[in-house]
Amino acid sequence: MDTRTLTAVILSLVVLIGWSYFFRPEPVQQRPGPAVQEESPLQSPPSLPAPAAAPEAQMPVEYPVAGVGGGSDIFVETDLYKAVFSTEGAILKYWELKQYNPDGTSVFLLKEPGIIPPLGIIFDGPNRNLPQKLLFTPSVKNLTLSGRGNTRGELVFTYSSQGMSIRKRLVFHNSDYRVDLSLETANTPSYLLPIGTDFGLYDKEQ
Repeated sequence: MDTRTLTAVILSLVVLIGWSYFFRPEPVQQRPGPAVQEESPLQSPPSLPAPAAAPEAQMPVEYPVAGVGGGSDIFVETDLYKAVFSTEGAILKYWELKQYNPDGTSVFLLKEPGIIPPLGIIFDGPNRNLPQKLLFTPSVKNLTLSGRGNTRGELVFTYSSQGMSIRKRLVFHNSDYRVDLSLETANTPSYLLPIGTDFGLYDKEQ
């Protein structure tokens, strides 16, 4: 091979190498496809919240009450009057002013309870007459006052059941007609304490 031919071959190689270096195609960049979330073959569907349990129906509270003729009488007597109370409802059943008239006869403020018994508690609501059926516990069986003995005494009626409590306290004085009354309650509805039907009407025909 002569010098001219060798020179031509060398130049051809240089041109090919330079062409491939400066004009080589850029590599194609692959665009990232959407990510595919692989699902586990044992994956269970999301659990739904359990339905809320229905609230249990509340049973109405029942209070022990006195049966027919279940209450007992409590007698209170002073030099001026006689009174009879009942443990059933802690009510007043009888009230007599002894020798009140000028002729020495008595005056009866109450001979028997009326439709609304005196000192009978009345609840606000459907159980308005419930307190009159409750059986109270008295502090004494009978109470007697006189100028020669005790001149002051008290009678306390208490009731407690199912979280409800009632305490009725009466204080009597031998020298006058005054009676001090106090009432304490807990967990009871609103209530009234009436003087009662026919109390003070000793003679209904007048």
